[in-house]
Amino acid sequence: MDRILASRLGAEAVNALLKGESDKMTGISGEEVKLVDFISACAQERKKKNRLDREIYGLVRILAT
Repeated sequence: MDRILASRLGAEAVNALLKGESDKMTGISGEEVKLVDFISACAQERKKKNRLDREIYGLVRILAT
């Protein structure tokens, strides 16, 4: 199941990059893969008081550009 989820998220991320999108991240809402503005996602995490790991944040920034 993890490989299928990773494939779905990766495919959506690649499609977004091919369309020229940047500063976005993929996620799952219900069973739907969604593209979300990275800043908005981080703001939502701050409200929940769950900090994104700095290493993950750095990786996302590299992959988004």
